[in-house]
Amino acid sequence: MATRDRDRAFRELISSEDNRRKLRKRLSMEADQTLPPKLFALAVELQEQLERREQELADENPEQP
Repeated sequence: MATRDRDRAFRELISSEDNRRKLRKRLSMEADQTLPPKLFALAVELQEQLERREQELADENPEQP
């Protein structure tokens, strides 16, 4: 349950461009917009895995009106 709460909190944190911009600024990533190829590939893989997990959670817990 704690993992789901953390996953949800992380998804909410990165859900809007404004939040992502603030996070990049906090992490001092504003100036560095390019990633080395291996790091970029890892980021893409992590994003795909996050999307798969979100879909799995949505399938397990369908929202009820």
